[in-house]
Amino acid sequence: MKRLSLLLLAAPLTLVTSLIDDNEGRLSDKRADCPPDIIPISEVYGVPEGTDAFVQGRVTVPSGVFFGATNDPGFAMHDGTRGVYIQTAMDLGLEFGDTVRVAGATGRLNGMETIDADCVEDIEEFEVQLPTGHVEISTEGSVVVVTGVITRIVDDNQFGAKVFVDDGTGEVDVFLSSSTELHQDMPDFIEVGRRIRARGYVAFFPAFSQHTEIDPRTHDDLREIDDDDDDDDDDDDDDN
Repeated sequence: MKRLSLLLLAAPLTLVTSLIDDNEGRLSDKRADCPPDIIPISEVYGVPEGTDAFVQGRVTVPSGVFFGATNDPGFAMHDGTRGVYIQTAMDLGLEFGDTVRVAGATGRLNGMETIDADCVEDIEEFEVQLPTGHVEISTEGSVVVVTGVITRIVDDNQFGAKVFVDDGTGEVDVFLSSSTELHQDMPDFIEVGRRIRARGYVAFFPAFSQHTEIDPRTHDDLREIDDDDDDDDDDDDDDN
């Protein structure tokens, strides 16, 4: 079983610059930074062992609880699409409900799917970055972040406006409620074809729709982005 000689915890992604070695040399070509693109945990399953993975979610099994079965002090996490066990070289002291980003390589622990962690970053506010097509009903009540292109805008009469955003995985409704400043003073970049980052509360109203919606709260929850802005997303999370 591969083991890390060093695990970086709660370090900003842009500062993860140390090379991390293990006995089998898997990390000899370690990147200077954690990878930039978060994927849903559901996509971790079925890929070849050793595939790079960068996921984000909520801790569902605290550090070290399953040590007797796994022989390592790792933890488990879930992002609304699926859960996975994270192997670590040391006890990180993570508790149920903590939110983390994890970069590592996929592995198997006695046949069980895992991610062997290269770096783990603690996230203070609970929010999960998801592909637009993976904001499922299981994420209801969470705060999530999506990035994509505005595909259409629909006037929802007295209720507000539906801004549909797609990153290639499927549309999600970013709903601008009529009672928020976002609808009353709509940003000028809310136009079809513009690329935005949207953060908000996941709501599900089955009486009106069979799909979830993301409800931004203030102007801080919406901004226009370009490809060069993706690495700066984390800096904005501290502005809430």
